Amino acid sequence: MPAPPPQGWAMAPPYYYHGPPLPPPKEEQQVAPAPEEDVAAAGGGGHAQRSLWIGGLLPWMDEDYISTCFTSSPELLSVVVKRNKQTGQSEGYGFLNFADHATAHQILHSYNGQEMPNSAKDFKLNWVTGAAPETRLPNDPHHAIYVGDLANDVTDFMLHHVFKSRYPSVKSAKVICDRLTGSSKGYGFVLFGDVNEHRQAMTEMNGAYCSTKPMRIGSAPNKKSMMCINQMLCT
Repeated sequence: MPAPPPQGWAMAPPYYYHGPPLPPPKEEQQVAPAPEEDVAAAGGGGHAQRSLWIGGLLPWMDEDYISTCFTSSPELLSVVVKRNKQTGQSEGYGFLNFADHATAHQILHSYNGQEMPNSAKDFKLNWVTGAAPETRLPNDPHHAIYVGDLANDVTDFMLHHVFKSRYPSVKSAKVICDRLTGSSKGYGFVLFGDVNEHRQAMTEMNGAYCSTKPMRIGSAPNKKSMMCINQMLCT
């Protein structure tokens, strides 16, 4: 039999709660983490991200090498290695731009931590946080053409002038050079802002002279061309 309360103490009346069910104590509450898909999408300003950061790159790992690492993924639109503006040397990281978020997500989880080809380094991948202008792609109404058989003395300015003098919508021109020697590789790209002028140049400029040689004009649809065009837009 329980002992009676000490003399002078009053027993509190029983309390009955008639409201809705109370939440469990804080220590028992479990908050589900936000799904990774939502976090990634939120980082893109409300749009699902399509760009990945790639780090831990060795000095010799250029855009061509990185592109070959993902040959099984045709959705890879561009690769840009971040370089020092003064020296042109790699700063050890870059960006991958894919056609859609689903592919970027798959690459992130399939490759991250795996060994890179012909290297003892592992892939270091992550979502791009904030804006990454290095991975912008030419979007409509930008159109590009390939210009081949260029003379060795043709510069960006010369190529730009030849086309700009006939097609006002020309945005920029770039002669592709060897990174080590700095000498021209004999081809380049020209960006247009008007689809009609782009089409005209494809036929009208084929065989036209720039410096001492006639140019060979073609379309620029392949992945390597897209990477070069990407760099042109961001410089």
